[in-house]
Parts: sequence; C-alpha cells; structure tokens
Amino acid sequence: MKKYLVVAVVGLTTLSSSALADSFGVRLGYPLGLQYTAENTFGKEKDLRIAATFSPFYGDLEIGVQADYLINKPLGDTKGLNFFYGGGVHFNLATFGSYSSFAPGAQFTGGLEFKLDKNLSVFLDTSVGASFYTGSYYSYRYSGLQPYYEGALGLNFKL
Repeated sequence: MKKYLVVAVVGLTTLSSSALADSFGVRLGYPLGLQYTAENTFGKEKDLRIAATFSPFYGDLEIGVQADYLINKPLGDTKGLNFFYGGGVHFNLATFGSYSSFAPGAQFTGGLEFKLDKNLSVFLDTSVGASFYTGSYYSYRYSGLQPYYEGALGLNFKL
C-alpha cells in the first residue's frame, strides 16, 4: 500500500506544478498507456516523463509506472523532428490466475518525436533495461533478474 501512496504523491506533485510546461500523451504498443511530460524540468530540453502502463496481453494483467529523465535534441535540419534519450526507473505488478509478481528496475529510453504543430506531436520510443522480480505461484515464492523492454507509438497533446 505504501508504494501506491508514494507513486500517487509523486504524480500529483508533478501534475500540480504550475511552473512547468506540460503535455499528456497516449501510448499504443507494448504496453498501452498514458503519459505526462513536464518539459524543461531539469533545464533546457531536459524533461521528466511519467508513464502509467497497462498490458492485457497474453492472458495476464500487468500494470506499471515508468519515470524517465529525457534529453531532447533536434535531428538534422528537419523542422520539428527531434530525438530523445535518457533513462529512469519502473515498477510493474503482474497477475495471472494464481501467479503474481512485483518487478522494480531501471531502463534506458530513446526515441523520435515529430511536432505536427505547437500543440500536437507524434512519437516513437523504446526502453530496454532490467528488472528484479519477486512473486508467488500458489505457495511457491520466487525472485530473480529479468530483461525489461517496451515500445510505443503515440500522440502528445500540449496544454
């Protein structure tokens, strides 16, 4: 329960800051999700992105939160095309029948963003990293290290 409270407090604190330019996005891919980006949080072109994810694939239910520190750079002379890179942390919960797990970890993230106009952009990104997982299957407890990956195509809407 405490971990949910921490995630909620961090999320509300970020969302309530009026000093930041912000955008909201929809993520289509593995996993599905919504994201919030607080632009220039760490300086010019250095953003904080928080994504809430949901994966109903493969007959199980997985929910997660990912937070990334991202650096934006223009890509060549193409107006509105940027690449971004960075890293951060994630926390995932999964359940399938009698199986359940919790998997915190860290990842590297990279991608492209194309600004269609000042309030709308399209992005493509991927994250790779590692998770330490722990869980249970009936009365059997298990833990270990596993690869972490995700990718999405989506839209960002600037407010």
